[in-house]
Amino acid sequence: MRKMTTTSETELGFSAAIPARQSASGGTARAAQPTDIDSLLMLQVAREDSESALRTLIDKWKNPLVSFVYASTRDFQLAEDIAITVFRKLYNARESYRAEAKFSTFLFRIAHNEIITEYRKRQARPAETDDIADIDLPAPSDSGAKLRDIEEAFAAAVDRGAVESLECPDLAPLVDALLA
Repeated sequence: MRKMTTTSETELGFSAAIPARQSASGGTARAAQPTDIDSLLMLQVAREDSESALRTLIDKWKNPLVSFVYASTRDFQLAEDIAITVFRKLYNARESYRAEAKFSTFLFRIAHNEIITEYRKRQARPAETDDIADIDLPAPSDSGAKLRDIEEAFAAAVDRGAVESLECPDLAPLVDALLA
């Protein structure tokens, strides 16, 4: 019985014989042929570095990919940025692509991994604040008494006008004790 090939397989040049390989039972088995057009296009990108095949994949999958990422991030600009990164990684991985599963599985796995990477980046970022003075840090418990002593000595020196003339003999021992 004659195998029927689709027009797309013939146009893309993938109706050629698939190399035989040794099966576990000792006989020869044929490698699984990709069944979806997207896998065929990706194989064309991998084998021939076909810009038109890559453009076709991007045009077909950009909206579903952005929608998928947006569902996780709820940020349209971030979703577009991640989609661009996914297509860049897809292109970089073209030589290692194997059509063992549907192309969409491969594409969305890359997207899923990028979403996780972005989430981890955002978790590691420090909180943003407009003014550093808004941050209220607690004083260490063991230096609280020393800090009060320094503040009192400084206040006394200010009252005497000693700070303006840089005569602060009362502060020197307290500052030395704090720094020690």
